[in-house]
Amino acid sequence: MHTRQRPMHQTWQDKVWGGLGGSTAPPELKDDDLLDDLGEMSSLTAKQRLTGFLLSLAMGVTFIVIALSFVPTIAVFAKKFAFFFTCGNFFCVASTAFLVGPAAQVRGMFEAHRAQATAIFVGSLLMTLLSAVYWRSTVF
Repeated sequence: MHTRQRPMHQTWQDKVWGGLGGSTAPPELKDDDLLDDLGEMSSLTAKQRLTGFLLSLAMGVTFIVIALSFVPTIAVFAKKFAFFFTCGNFFCVASTAFLVGPAAQVRGMFEAHRAQATAIFVGSLLMTLLSAVYWRSTVF
């Protein structure tokens, strides 16, 4: 590890701190990258990734099954169908992020040959949630 050296001259803060009885020895400064630290804190083990994948996928499938229960009455319960189906799709897509990591998931989704489809998919998810939750729009 490399340490940064403080200038040899004494600053006024060092003089005040030394006068108060504090140590004037320069602190150890590390050149570690912040992203490396964040990566270490947020890294998951293989078992945790698989568990997250399975739980998220199970939630997605559950939400889609609940949404499909509203299909016979979609004219009456359109908001509920849209909400559950959209959340189910979100959980299913998010489940694969547990396996490959969120950054790799986003990079893969926005590759050149997938960018247009991804933009349409994400846009439709957001617009559906907005219309079902915020705008509260239905035919009836």
